[in-house]
Amino acid sequence: MLLLAFMILFSQPDSSLLLSSRQLYFQFDDKDCPAEKLYDLIPESASAQYPKLLAYKGTALATSAECVFSPFTKLSRFKEGKAMIEQAIKSDPNNLEARFLRLSVQLSAPSFLDYNSDIETDRSLIVKGLTANPNSLSDADFTSKVIDYLIQKGNPTSSERENLLTLQGKTK
Repeated sequence: MLLLAFMILFSQPDSSLLLSSRQLYFQFDDKDCPAEKLYDLIPESASAQYPKLLAYKGTALATSAECVFSPFTKLSRFKEGKAMIEQAIKSDPNNLEARFLRLSVQLSAPSFLDYNSDIETDRSLIVKGLTANPNSLSDADFTSKVIDYLIQKGNPTSSERENLLTLQGKTK
């Protein structure tokens, strides 16, 4: 029993780091380039240990391409961030939060980068996961923001939209 409690305690990322990551993620539209702040916030050791934080670090790096002028640097950041996101999902394929982060990057990536092949799969998995367990993201405010994002920017199918609107009513 003590071993199980120990494993649970140390298998989750620091909650304050995760909370800060979530908050900065939803500030990405700000002009001060919070993506770079998020990238710097997550230590390499944490992202190596927790796939969810690796997904945040990768998302931050991929989207921070907008913060630089050089086309070479933009492309380099995007590719490196994309690789981090893919590694995180490979490590934990059923993690809804990592899937959400990949979905958001794919939805905002320019088409010439050809990073859009998992949009439907990720969106479907997220909607099904939240429908089955609305508390699966463990934070009601974050869950509400994810649902709002999916409704507004996720291009959900009509049945997914219905499920999201039902969930939205439950989280507000």
